[in-house]
Amino acid sequence: MKIYKNVFPLLILLLLLTSGRASAQDKNLPLNWYKNYNVKYYKIDIEASDTNTFIKGSSTLYCTVNVNFDTLFLEMGNHLIVDSIFCNAQKVKYTHIDKLLSISIDHPFKTGSSISTSVYYHGLVPSDDFFSALTTRKDSKWQIPVTWTLSESFAAKNWFPCKQDLLDKADSAIVFITVPSTCKAGSNGLLTAITPMPHNKMRYEWKTHYPIAYYLISFAVANYQDYSFYVKLSDKDSLLMQNYIYNNPDYLTQNKALIDKIGPVLNYYSSIFGIYPFIKEKYGHCLAPIYGGMENQTMTTLLNFDFSLFTHEMAHQWFGDYVTCSTWQDIWLNEGFASYAEYLSLDKFESHEAAQKWMNTAHFSALHDSTGTIFVPKNMLSNELRIFSSSLTYKKGAALIHQLRYEINNDSLFFSILRSYLSTYKYSMASCKDFINITNKLTNIDFTDYFDQWYYGSGFPIFDVTWNQHHNELNISIHEKSSGNAKNLFKMHMDVKINYEKGSDSSRIFIDKETTTLKFSVKKKVKSITLDPENWYLKRIEYFQTDKNINIDNKTEIVKLGR
Repeated sequence: MKIYKNVFPLLILLLLLTSGRASAQDKNLPLNWYKNYNVKYYKIDIEASDTNTFIKGSSTLYCTVNVNFDTLFLEMGNHLIVDSIFCNAQKVKYTHIDKLLSISIDHPFKTGSSISTSVYYHGLVPSDDFFSALTTRKDSKWQIPVTWTLSESFAAKNWFPCKQDLLDKADSAIVFITVPSTCKAGSNGLLTAITPMPHNKMRYEWKTHYPIAYYLISFAVANYQDYSFYVKLSDKDSLLMQNYIYNNPDYLTQNKALIDKIGPVLNYYSSIFGIYPFIKEKYGHCLAPIYGGMENQTMTTLLNFDFSLFTHEMAHQWFGDYVTCSTWQDIWLNEGFASYAEYLSLDKFESHEAAQKWMNTAHFSALHDSTGTIFVPKNMLSNELRIFSSSLTYKKGAALIHQLRYEINNDSLFFSILRSYLSTYKYSMASCKDFINITNKLTNIDFTDYFDQWYYGSGFPIFDVTWNQHHNELNISIHEKSSGNAKNLFKMHMDVKINYEKGSDSSRIFIDKETTTLKFSVKKKVKSITLDPENWYLKRIEYFQTDKNINIDNKTEIVKLGR
């Protein structure tokens, strides 16, 4: 998910007005029931429109029983009205209280057995803020109404009954959407049929056979045109690129060049992350006047084809969809990597200067939070603004990855780590600890301290740098303090650039204490020095100045020039 900055003030206001919506559902649910069963697949068959958020139809959940139980629980928003429920083809009794369906049966379900539960329902889904499950809005430029889902992070239950558990991906999903004949409906997987229905309607029948997290199941309805083409990913594999764009000939005319950039980026990601993970189906987009984008599996919901926006959401097909974070505390594994993919894409397809500008902006954002951690604290897990913090989850998360790349100091190894992480946890879930373990194993370096500082720890380092030159000896003193925690010392490698009237030298140093003193042998008059000239690290430098009285220990060895 990516949210544009200019909507954040409005978003904060809306969430303040609707506070408690997300947190209440976490507090009220008896979470122990999650372990009772595992979801096999969903079949959703509903009617929807492009002009309102009213839906009706059925949702069937197929699951396997882990322990004996006699009450089946499903999450379902209070605004949805249940018409009837059938469990293994038998009509059953139920209660629907506090966003929880409690389905009673006469005989306990036995361990190892299977359950098919169909809920028939209808209702008007409320659309009160950015994180609403279903929204209807006209695109301001093209004046085409769109209805679309946004289930991340807790809202799937507000449009279909489900089990909202990150640790339980469905093996597959079927989404049938019946819409007015003037519309198309996009969803996950492949479009297997378009079936005429009564009352001048059409049913779009989508099926995905890949594992999918509950919040990535989606649909979007509008007067779309289908702009599809194939992208060749290898000698044997071509992928359907299916884009549901606004049905106005000018839209394609104005945006075709942007849309056609998708193929080269997809090929690039496949080369550095591993082949596109849903290659037997498709990748595509449904346009909607959403405030950014949402990485619904195989078919992203997207505001427009802005380069950084679509590269971010596409990267989620690997980081977030293929491998999903195992808890919302580890949302960085989704958003930090997707954000860093923006940097990588700019570096590959535009210029290194454009990528560096992106990273400078990311640092500027992250530096605004001097005490926060990338790791989401447990007491903030129902606060979606904190989960999707732009400065921490996205920007500081991307900075952490960029810095790790520098610390590894071997791009071939760095990208091998990313591919190994993805292949190890493919179509499943992972935590930050899982990523750390793979990094440690492949580098043969213990990065525990690094993640304790940058992921679990707060803030960032602040440096004061002083230096002087006595003949051929250059002395540098680097004093570090932390913005977030006075006890949190950041240990890191860093480049020091020594600038002369003509030319420069560089050296890679290691900072591991509050005050680091360095001594260099130089043959020219030093004009200035620069710490971290390529801006690899998130930091603040309060001042550079000369000082005749730097305390250099006589035992300090001369640092060799050159990285």
